[in-house]
Amino acid sequence: MQVSTKFTIAIHVLAATEFFGNEEKVTSKLLASSIGSNPVIIRNIMSDLQKAGLIETKRGPGGISITRPLDQITFYDVYEAVEKIRTSSSTSTKIRTLLARLAATSTRP
Repeated sequence: MQVSTKFTIAIHVLAATEFFGNEEKVTSKLLASSIGSNPVIIRNIMSDLQKAGLIETKRGPGGISITRPLDQITFYDVYEAVEKIRTSSSTSTKIRTLLARLAATSTRP
C-alpha cells in the first residue's frame, strides 16, 4: 500500500493544529504556509477530516480544533477520512495492520 500526499498532509494538519492551537488561530492559510501548499488543498483535506468527525471548523475568528485527543485518533482513522477508496474487510484489516506497524515504528527513538 502506498501512502498518499493527502494522508501525509492530513497528519500534518492534525499535528500542527495541536501544536499551534493554543498559541494562535489555526487556519487553512497558516497550515498551507507551514508546508508550502495551497490553502484550497488544505481546505479540501480539512473538509474530509471534518466529515469524519476528527476536527471542527468555525468560520471567521474560530479556526479549526481537534475533536478528541490525538492519542485517540489512529492513522487508520485519518486514512479512512481522506482516501476515497472502498475496501473489503480483508483489505481493511491489512491496512489497519500496516498502519499499526507504522505507528509503532514512528514512536521509537
